[in-house]
Amino acid sequence: MSGKPTWTPLTYPDMRLSAAEMNALAHAVVRLCGGSFARAIADGAGVHVRPGRRITPRDDGFWARITGSTADGDNRWTYSWEEVAKTGAGYGGWGALDDGRTGADNAYNSIEDMNAATGVQGNGVDVAHLDTDDYTFALQPCPTDAVVWMREVKVDGDAEYWFAYENGVDGGCD
Repeated sequence: MSGKPTWTPLTYPDMRLSAAEMNALAHAVVRLCGGSFARAIADGAGVHVRPGRRITPRDDGFWARITGSTADGDNRWTYSWEEVAKTGAGYGGWGALDDGRTGADNAYNSIEDMNAATGVQGNGVDVAHLDTDDYTFALQPCPTDAVVWMREVKVDGDAEYWFAYENGVDGGCD
């Protein structure tokens, strides 16, 4: 098999949903789960499902400002945060929402998920190259006041909050 996959139209003559209703349902499911959008087409023979465009999962998230960090193992941190909204044009202009969500040490950086004391970290840096006789550098947490796109994730009914931020490296000469 080479090239594009072969798609076979499916026919549902006893379908109780119209093509428009089926499209709306399929689009909602794909927006939540990701995948290829299946397009329903109605004609005299019934409703046919044909492949459509690829779309990504829905981004149900919110803007948050990092308000602090606490070490949580080697090259990992937990983060405190507050929900913010854009209140002015350009850089800056982010304000905390009066009724916004907040969290204390319950946010995690997905880039740090694979971090450890040794080896290549989530940001692509091998920590073996950060400390020599001539210089000492280390990964840094996401800085306080950074604005990130946050997502709530339920784990066994408990909410965790996740964002992605490429950790910087800082240090100096010995």
